[in-house]
Amino acid sequence: MSSGILSLDWGQKRIGIATADSQGISVTPQQVLVRKPEPPEDAIWLMTPSESRHLQGFIDDYSIGTLILGNPINVGGTPTSGSAGAEQLKLKLEKQFELPVILINESLTSWEAEQESATWSKSKRKFYSENSDSFVAAKFIELFLAAKK
Repeated sequence: MSSGILSLDWGQKRIGIATADSQGISVTPQQVLVRKPEPPEDAIWLMTPSESRHLQGFIDDYSIGTLILGNPINVGGTPTSGSAGAEQLKLKLEKQFELPVILINESLTSWEAEQESATWSKSKRKFYSENSDSFVAAKFIELFLAAKK
């Protein structure tokens, strides 16, 4: 049964990846996928075949049943120029992987993850600095699960 959650912090240079079990008991920042070559600004929301294979591996390995994708919404709640791209990628992900994709307002999530990391040990902060996008993706899962309660 597919019930895990895969979360993506999609960016021009990197894609942050996090997973969780269906109950959210174990939310885990997994990795940061460096996008090579870096897509031009007008192609940020496109997925390469290599990225698709990578995501399929996570879907298979973690029995994923739900995908979460960060949506760049302004703090005031209005869409940004990237919101349309996120919506298009959402539809592509749903079609390709045959899974529901939930868009999560990503405003302030990077700041929240950074604030949380400030209390960690030096070695964990170093790990965070190298993998911050995956921690942001984990924040998306936390927001999704909190909204379900």
